[in-house]
Amino acid sequence: MKVKDLFKNKTVYSFEVFPPKKTSSIDTVYKTLEELEGLTPDFISVTYGAGGGLNGGALTCQLASKLLHEYGVKPVAHLPCISYTKEEISSVLRDFKEHG
Repeated sequence: MKVKDLFKNKTVYSFEVFPPKKTSSIDTVYKTLEELEGLTPDFISVTYGAGGGLNGGALTCQLASKLLHEYGVKPVAHLPCISYTKEEISSVLRDFKEHG
């Protein structure tokens, strides 16, 4: 099912998280996800990493994968394509696909 299909039949509840900057711990995000878990959102969007560079894509992928596989919540990953080569974006997309 696509996320857009959720909106056809009900009110949809979602949250948004983003990977922390390089100077912050990702544990803060995981703690927040644990606190949100009982609210059963329809999906959680994961904004592209605040740390910049393609490493942000790796963190976004990591969070999206954890949402799907450990929390059972549909993730929606954001990926900006500006300032990156086709090869760089293809690499990030492969990583997303490999992690579900």
